[in-house]
Amino acid sequence: MHEKIDKLEAIVTELESRLNLNSTNSGKPSSSDGYTRKNRATSLRKKTQKQPGGQPGHKGKTLEQSPNPDHIETHSPDLCSCCGRSLQGGTIISLEKRQVFDLPPPPAIVITEHRSQTLVCNHCGCKTSGIFPPDVTQPVQYGSRIKAYVSYLVHYQFIPYERAVETCYGLFGVSISPGTIVNLTHNLSEKLTPFEDTVTNALKFEPIIHNDETGVRVEGKLHWLHVTCTSQWTHYSIQKKRGTEGINEIGILPDFKGISVHDFWKPYLSYPCTHSFCGAHILRELKRVEEETKQQWPGKLIEILIQAKEIKEEYHSNGVPIPPVMMNSLNTSYDELIQIGLDENLPPIQILGKKGRAKKTFTRNLLERLELYKDGVYGLFKI
Repeated sequence: MHEKIDKLEAIVTELESRLNLNSTNSGKPSSSDGYTRKNRATSLRKKTQKQPGGQPGHKGKTLEQSPNPDHIETHSPDLCSCCGRSLQGGTIISLEKRQVFDLPPPPAIVITEHRSQTLVCNHCGCKTSGIFPPDVTQPVQYGSRIKAYVSYLVHYQFIPYERAVETCYGLFGVSISPGTIVNLTHNLSEKLTPFEDTVTNALKFEPIIHNDETGVRVEGKLHWLHVTCTSQWTHYSIQKKRGTEGINEIGILPDFKGISVHDFWKPYLSYPCTHSFCGAHILRELKRVEEETKQQWPGKLIEILIQAKEIKEEYHSNGVPIPPVMMNSLNTSYDELIQIGLDENLPPIQILGKKGRAKKTFTRNLLERLELYKDGVYGLFKI
């Protein structure tokens, strides 16, 4: 009976933990928080004496007058406001300027007809036809500018095909079918293949890359969107598989020799590069533990990790390494807090005669990962 009660309590605790998950304490996207959930978007940084908003010396982006306006409209009075006589030829004594920033009138579709003339040579009688431009291949077709605009709406702004069709008709008066947009997408994909190869090869030789993946639906079936990026390069790839099969198909990590920053997902660890673990993921997981257990060490560990990040940014922005004494102090604090957490969250007791290993709590698993992969957690701060 006691064993059954313990099992049921563990199930209830696990279900309560799942119900309390949101985008601030787990890897769930913010879109899954729902409209009724209370806004929990609070910063994990320590409060400072600075006031909210722009700081002194910060260069703002206030709308300012241009020294070279595109159009000038002059407004002169016709009659004197006192005597009512004409002001034609009067002396200008002051001038006030006001500028209006606005969009030009919506562009109308311009139809350009290309005609290829065939001429007969007066000497030999041979017929020779004019050559159309390379991009003019059909009797009727859309031009490169409108193709680029539609591709931008759909693939950068993520506007659905039907709404992109409505947008083009509303702004330009041109009717483009969804099928045409599909064909544009396929043609664009083919043209971008050399660029994709360039990005893939560039990422292989970067010193640090970031890896992550998320589920997406493709024709109603679950696929995985893999991202590999730096501050300058970003590579997206949709794969049917989430693990090493999909990662190998992308072809970046198998040849990568630098530092890969990611969460603790096991397939990433199978590649022979140096591994560093995403601080944002760790902070969210520590916040979850703090909310569930009400223990003190998760909040203190959050402060240590944020402090380590700020110290790294301060010293590296000045081109100097972090002093060993300071790094040793951070490491000692990290080790002490991990040990406190392990002592407060003991491993489950294995019941005699019961098959399989006893299931560990989320908190215990996190602590063991933070202890085992300490170099990967702190490694990024020393780069």
